[in-house]
Amino acid sequence: MTPARYSLPLAIALLFALALIGFGIRKQAYRAVAPPIYDPLGYMQKGKEVWSLVAQGDFARILNAPPALRPPGCVPFCYPFGYQADFRSFLFWSTLSPIILWTISVFIAIGRWPQAPGEAILPFSWSLGLLSLPMFYHFELSGRNEVPFVGQWGLQDCLLASTAALATSLMILSARKRRAFLSIVGWSSAAYCLFIKPAGFLVMCAVAAIWSLEMAISALQNGLRAFSVWWLEVRKYLVITFLAGIAVYGFAILLALLSEYLSQDNVRSAKTAVEVLLSISIWADLFPTVTSYVRPVLGWWWFTVLGASVMVLLAAGIWNLVNKRFTPTLLRPWGALILILASGYWWIFMAGFQARYYYPFILVCIIWLLPGVVQNLRILSQGWRVFLAAPPLLTTCILIGLLWSSSPTPILERYLGVNLASGGFSEEVHLGRQLMHESETANRSLQIYATPSNRTGVVFSVDYLSSISSGKPPLLKFGFTNDWTRPPGVRLEEILRADYLFVEADDGLASPARIETFEQELRAYNAWLRSLNEQQGVSWVRRSSLGVLSIRNAQQLRDAFRELVARYEWRDVFVQNNAEVLRKN
Repeated sequence: MTPARYSLPLAIALLFALALIGFGIRKQAYRAVAPPIYDPLGYMQKGKEVWSLVAQGDFARILNAPPALRPPGCVPFCYPFGYQADFRSFLFWSTLSPIILWTISVFIAIGRWPQAPGEAILPFSWSLGLLSLPMFYHFELSGRNEVPFVGQWGLQDCLLASTAALATSLMILSARKRRAFLSIVGWSSAAYCLFIKPAGFLVMCAVAAIWSLEMAISALQNGLRAFSVWWLEVRKYLVITFLAGIAVYGFAILLALLSEYLSQDNVRSAKTAVEVLLSISIWADLFPTVTSYVRPVLGWWWFTVLGASVMVLLAAGIWNLVNKRFTPTLLRPWGALILILASGYWWIFMAGFQARYYYPFILVCIIWLLPGVVQNLRILSQGWRVFLAAPPLLTTCILIGLLWSSSPTPILERYLGVNLASGGFSEEVHLGRQLMHESETANRSLQIYATPSNRTGVVFSVDYLSSISSGKPPLLKFGFTNDWTRPPGVRLEEILRADYLFVEADDGLASPARIETFEQELRAYNAWLRSLNEQQGVSWVRRSSLGVLSIRNAQQLRDAFRELVARYEWRDVFVQNNAEVLRKN
């Protein structure tokens, strides 16, 4: 067998596939009419402020650039050539950059193999197949293929996950090759995660734990009796890597803590937002919700094959122990299982149970176990290897075809678990501009009360993005039923202060007589809004998927609200939110 080396044909194939995917993403991004909604706007604003400081040579204030709640780590990947006012450039780079980092991670992990006939098929096809993981391909929230919601373009969870995977692959390669330089780059990549999202701190811990276990496996490979020999071989590398890790991690944490990014106010705000998110999570649907995430995050093929491979490795470890044998490499799947369970506990019970928060730990475990899985599958016959190689390669080909299509087929999108929608919401963009024009004409901001939704988000984003570009305050002032700073709920006091009320189209679901959840409260509230007319003090400005009502008579609307209150038995939060207003005449 010839020695293992990195494959040049694979590198060329990956570059070619990345080019096709990249141009396909660009095609879809530049079809977009509406900017991304809600969270991505903060990253866009961060990009403008950071590049402005760079142009001034004021590097010391980059971490404190507004909005301080958003870290600057995303800026080089979302705006690699400076800030662009065209939001479509942001959509393109924020989607493609994580895929590039993920591709590099996969190549480092399994791009090296013995160049023997028949042994290249699995690492070659799997490397290309992993480019099409569904988690990277969720674009516009059109209502077509994003149920359940796992993300949209412009969010930075995939960037965090890909950077975490890159750090893991570098640290594993460093441990295998005994290269201190690689470990310094790996530590730096892991520390950089802290400046993409606060959850990067957990990534730093995970990468450190993986490297420590890899070194333990290396020490145990030749038995405890050979430990002194092993120590003489690795002590220089071990000491340098350990000290480098402490230095890099310590510097990153200190830098973050001394900045406004991890200030007490920001940490307090983030904690409040998580508490709100946890309060509206439906724990009774825990298992079906987790199951529903499989297809749009990993896809059923990768979930089944990788899951089955890990189960076999775990079983092999148990069998060896039963037979009083110990194979150090079988510590990897058990370490990965502990990591998945520990991060899963944090994800479900502490982070807010959104699928995208779990991405980093999924990719870290895949990169960690992937070389061993591919190595173990070499024992299969050529026919089985071809069978396992075909589906991921086919999936990537289908994905590229969909990305290049002017109208991606929804059925194929659902099959792959992706959402490539783009070019929608033109009506909402037009509505946003109309309201902005009205605000300018009236020379005052317009007050809008709404439930956070995709269509409302587009109107909000059109105005906010204009504010980012102009440097002036937004023209539209939104009040939301959920603002992530208070317990979510409908508040009549804020309704009566508004100029306009937004209401979504009927979803066909009725509210029970006893309101027990925030979701049921919203359903009852929206149904009430849709029933209003001029006799209740409002007039309809727009009847569509996103309806708009103008408040004409606050007292009549207050009376109508009292009638709504009388129809249901409300949850305590609703009563508390509206007690003072309902007592007034």
